[in-house]
Amino acid sequence: MRRSFWKPARSAKKERPWWHYFDEPSSGKIYSQPVGKPEFNVGDVVRLRARPEKRRRVVGVEWHKFRNCYCYLIEVTENGRLAPVSPYWFAPQLSLVERG
Repeated sequence: MRRSFWKPARSAKKERPWWHYFDEPSSGKIYSQPVGKPEFNVGDVVRLRARPEKRRRVVGVEWHKFRNCYCYLIEVTENGRLAPVSPYWFAPQLSLVERG
């Protein structure tokens, strides 16, 4: 049986897309002030749910005005050195390892 070249091969395990780690969509309201307390603090050690093999430290907590929740700046390394940018993730994408 000949395989069509435009159909990709089926993989046994499908990973969840990154947007599936969010519990619910934002309400659409933009709050200028933070609401509630953040789940993680600066200095806490966390793991990314999509890549749990590496421990990472929270280096900053900011209010995300569009999603109306806290976002967490996480340290990342690039070739063994700290990267010049600090990408952010949301609480459903992270799991706590230990408090800082």
